[in-house]
Amino acid sequence: MGIFAAISLIILLIFLFVTKNYQKELFDKKEICYPSAWFLLNRCHLKQLFPEQEMRRFSSLFVNENKEVLIRNYQCKRISYGIYGIFVVLIFLLCYSAGEAGQEKEISNQIERPGFGEGSEERTVDITLSSEEKTEIRKQLDFQVREKEYTKKEWKKALKKVTRYLDRKILGKNKSNEEIMESLNLVSSYPGSSIKIKWNRDSQYIQSDGKINNTWESKKKIPAEGVITEVTAEISCGSYHAEHSIYLKILPKKYSMAEEAWHSFVTNVLKQEEQTRKEDLFSLPETVGNFHVVFHEEKDSTPQVLGILGIVFVILAMMVPERELKEKEKQREKQLLLDYPKILNKFALFIGAGLSVRGVFEKLAAEYKKQQEKGGEKRYVYEEITAMVRFMKNGGSEAVAMEEFGKRIRLAEYLRFTSLMIQNQKKGSNELLLLLENESVSAMERNREIVRIMGEEAGTKLLLPMVIMLCVVFFVMIVPAFITL
Repeated sequence: MGIFAAISLIILLIFLFVTKNYQKELFDKKEICYPSAWFLLNRCHLKQLFPEQEMRRFSSLFVNENKEVLIRNYQCKRISYGIYGIFVVLIFLLCYSAGEAGQEKEISNQIERPGFGEGSEERTVDITLSSEEKTEIRKQLDFQVREKEYTKKEWKKALKKVTRYLDRKILGKNKSNEEIMESLNLVSSYPGSSIKIKWNRDSQYIQSDGKINNTWESKKKIPAEGVITEVTAEISCGSYHAEHSIYLKILPKKYSMAEEAWHSFVTNVLKQEEQTRKEDLFSLPETVGNFHVVFHEEKDSTPQVLGILGIVFVILAMMVPERELKEKEKQREKQLLLDYPKILNKFALFIGAGLSVRGVFEKLAAEYKKQQEKGGEKRYVYEEITAMVRFMKNGGSEAVAMEEFGKRIRLAEYLRFTSLMIQNQKKGSNELLLLLENESVSAMERNREIVRIMGEEAGTKLLLPMVIMLCVVFFVMIVPAFITL
């Protein structure tokens, strides 16, 4: 590493010395590494490191300044910072290698062992075996260093601390050894050490997790005066072992009056059920001590579920008309778009025949009325035309009528159409027929796209029935084959 750092540092210094005068007139004297950085940018094509988008962003910050100079200095600054960084890293590596190579570091043959409770550690030591004949062997030794073990004196001292700790910790929420009614705290180790603790106890009174069998559900009943039991802690650490006995007086758990009444009620029910096994019915106690028992039928959650389902159904039912309305609006929009080229063609035809704009609207409304009398299909655009003609017959202005016609339809195509009509009425235009024909051609192109989309939607809707039919075919083919096996 040291040789590599030294060679790299020499190459870097030579490079800086050779390129220090490269177009130095472009930079200030303080900018020592800028000529070398400019050399790298020009000769080594490092300008590719700076994308054009980044350069545009940078130049936009300085609108009224020389952008070329600013960009050049910015690029040189970034490159020079890189040179400074490389120089510092190489100096650091060189100094580090020099300190390491001056003399190989020898460590003491003393290995520090982990303290009590710190556990074992893996250690690696480089070993060199040499002799007077200049024979040398270099090996690496990996071994485990176990934590420090107690001396007899240390063990006795630690044991006293552990026993005092257990006497205090085992009580848990209990007040003293003479009043044990809550669970015990059976710790498994002594904190900050490798000392392990195992408990021996009377299982009919104390469970493995420290819970006390002193409730009315327990099989072994605790008398009112309590029971004295012995709990033994087996304390071990390495080759040392010891036992510590703790005597506890277990008392029955205290219950409130309500809890006692419930216990008595449950006991009576179980007893009554056992005594009436051969009878069709048996009665539950109506009184327990000072408590009167009232029986309730188990609550049926069906009404609540039905109520919730009913609310959901009502909400969904209220959404159906809205959905239908949206579907109708969608169908209306499609129908208007499909009818738009036809309206343009008829307008162009009638305008070419010499009819006025109002006359065309009146003729279209009259034709639609005849079709409706014969049971024809409802067409939204003709409904709007009929309403517009009615408005004009009632004395309304043609311009206002056509403007309202476009606003009611709310489609860009019809707004464009009405604007042509209104412009023709206000300013006059000899090119109305040509404009209508051009708009008709454009509308036909748009209609082809609409029809294509409708065809794709129809194909998507048919996908589910086709999948169902495919499953039916597979079922018809596969089931008989399995039956014949």
